[in-house]
This record gives sequence, C-alpha cells and structure tokens, in this order.
Amino acid sequence: MNSPFSCGAARAEITPEASWYPMYPGFFTEEIHDNYLVGALDPQYVRAIAVRNADTTVLFVSFDLGAVPCGPKMAKLLSQETGVPEERIFLTATHTHNVAALGHREKLMDNPMFLRFREARPEIAEHHLLYERRIWDGAVSAAKEALASLRSARLGIGYANSYVNVNRDQLYAGGWGMGFNAEGHSDKTLAVIRFEDGEGRPIALIANYAVHAIVMFLNRCLHGKGGTTGDLPGVVSNAYETNHPGAVCMWTPAANGNQNPIIMTYYGYPDFATGRVYESTVEGGAYEFLTVLAARHYADLLRAEGSIADYADNIDLRAVREAVEVPARTDIPPRFGPGPDDRPGFQRIWLSGLTLGDIFFYGIGGELYSDVGARLKALSPFRHTLICSQCYTTAGYMMGDEALLAPTLFAQRTRWVPGTLVPALEGFLKRFEK
Repeated sequence: MNSPFSCGAARAEITPEASWYPMYPGFFTEEIHDNYLVGALDPQYVRAIAVRNADTTVLFVSFDLGAVPCGPKMAKLLSQETGVPEERIFLTATHTHNVAALGHREKLMDNPMFLRFREARPEIAEHHLLYERRIWDGAVSAAKEALASLRSARLGIGYANSYVNVNRDQLYAGGWGMGFNAEGHSDKTLAVIRFEDGEGRPIALIANYAVHAIVMFLNRCLHGKGGTTGDLPGVVSNAYETNHPGAVCMWTPAANGNQNPIIMTYYGYPDFATGRVYESTVEGGAYEFLTVLAARHYADLLRAEGSIADYADNIDLRAVREAVEVPARTDIPPRFGPGPDDRPGFQRIWLSGLTLGDIFFYGIGGELYSDVGARLKALSPFRHTLICSQCYTTAGYMMGDEALLAPTLFAQRTRWVPGTLVPALEGFLKRFEK
C-alpha cells in the first residue's frame, strides 16, 4: 500500500590515511608483487540512503570499493546496529578497481591469502587492517546518520543518454581481447532518482549507469606508482555533493560486465604490421582522462535530473533477497574461490529485489553483461526497472550464451553452464512480481 515516506542520507569518508601507504592493490593472491598504491588521488566514501514509509524501512548502502566487503556479514552488522532487517539493506559497490585490497567473502584475518601476505609484509598488512576497520565503522556511521536525518520527502525519476561507455569485447585477428567494440551491445541509459524535501532541496540522488569504474585502472599518477581513486563514480558523486551541500549522490553500476569507459589509462591495440594485441598503461597516469570523462558524465547526470517531471510523495516499499544455485563447470575454478555454501557442480548467486513505488531495483551479485541487463528490463512488469550489478556479493562475470559460446573476452574464465544463467535471473524477476 502506498503511504507518505521520509528520506535521510549521509556519507563517511573511507580514504586511507596518508601514513597507511604504500598499500597493496586489488585483492590478495599467492603471488606477492611490489606494484603498490602510494597515495590518494581523490577521496572515497561509503554512502547511505534511508527510506521509510508507514510500515517499512529500507537502507541503500554503497561503497567506493571493488565489491561489497563480506556482504552477508556487513548486512548482519548493519541490521544489528540499526534495527533494519537484513533483507531490506540493499548493498552495492561502485566497482572502482584502484583501491587497497580487502577480503572478499571473509574479513582479512579470515583470508588465507592475506595471512600469507601478512607474514611477508607485516607492516603494510597492519595498514590494511586499519583500512578495513575504517570501512566497517564508516558503514555503520553513515547508516545511523541517514536514519537519524529522516524527513518528509518525495521522489522522481529521470533519464538521459550518456556516451561514456563502450562494449569492450573486441574480435582481433588472433581472437577476442580487450578493446573498443562500437557495434557491440552497450546501454547508454543513465537513470537518476532524486529525493527532495518539501522545499524542493535535494536530500539524495541515486544514479544508475553501465560502465566499469576503471578510467584510472593501473594508473601511474604518483611518480610512476598508483593512487587510490573512486574513479568515474566517485568523482561524479563528489562533484554533485560539492555543488549541493548536505545532499548525498550514490552512483550504482548497472549491467556493466562488458562495458568499459571510452577513454582510460589502460589500453589495448593491434600492432600495425602483425595484428598482435598490445596492452599497456599511459605513462605518467593522465588523471586528466578522468577529469574529462567525469565532467561529461556529470553533465549528463544533471540533464537526467532536469528531465524529472513528476514526483511522488506516497510510495510502497518492498524488499526480497534470495540465493539461487546455478549449474557451473567443475573444470574452471571459482574466480574468488568456492563459496561456503557452494555445492560441487553449482555456483550460488545472490539476487535482491527492492521497490520504491513503481521503481524496481534488481540487485545482481555479479558483473552482469549489458545485453542480459536489457533483456531483464524488457521483461520487467514494472514501469521503471534499474539493474544494479555488484550487489551484496559478486560471482564474477555473468554473460548470456552468445557471449559465453563465442567465446568473448573472459568467457573461458566463466563457469556458467550454457542455457542456465539467464533463466535463473528471469525466474527471480517473475517470483518477485508475484
């Protein structure tokens, strides 16, 4: 049943302290390299938006990180600290790649690869533990502040096209590789949900767009070494918050599994003579790449916000989360190791559904490909459907059979049995509708 609602929002900075650098990037593996991050290029945050109607409260929490840290444990902690049921806590990450390493399914002290790193680099490892603590404390702080700031609100949704992404699966003479496939499927839709108070002032903005946050992937901006960055989502969100003091801008990744920025400091190209594909990084880092692309995307965000014509001050809220088992090849190891509940021959994915009136968020625990996201939106019975990848957990790349069997880039690392993944995603959509 629709009823009046309130909204509150907050953020907490999670940028590592200057004294914590150097830090290990990406995620911990058996092989330890010395390609460290040595400073921050821009600030990173955890953001929270709380929405409450007459009988239901939901929390959106987003991290300027590669993935949600320990999604089930994070949801449990936030539920204990706020009283919001776990299934009503919608967790996502911007998927920025240039941040310090954390655990994936487990906290650092439960991660065997981190413990191995700690033995080899004890001083740096301690900085990662401090960083992890900052993220977890920041999430609780932002969620509590968002709930404490709830006030009467209304919301509207608007759209614009943003041409800052491109399909990255390119067929070269020697096979599929990282590239610029202008003819491949690429959803340009930028959706923006604006929450505002009774006087028309923004409380929060949720942006949704399909692109990897890797403009600065493997950047060399700091004297030949890398710097941490919120990348495209972080810079755009920071700009909105600077220009709208007190408001929170939460950027969420849509079906971005095969979508790259149109310019980035990491590149691939075929040799003129041999056709051999070279991949490398721009010398000196070129932070200007990020400035230019973020400024263009930010202008598109403002156009989407300006297109909002109708606002609702009465909405229903409903949230569901469930785990789905999908058949998986046993000859390919899981990208992040086996999950604690995975059965042999299956891989578990987490799916979340949340409604804000006639807006449906479909949260998918993986990196969903653009064409599959478009298919799900077309099948959805809701007036507005937003796909949100990197939600709660991540099961790696999630592609349809056409990309899987080609096989396109990363298909050979993908475990899904053909003909199984897309029906599972469609099945959850149908069950949520009921």
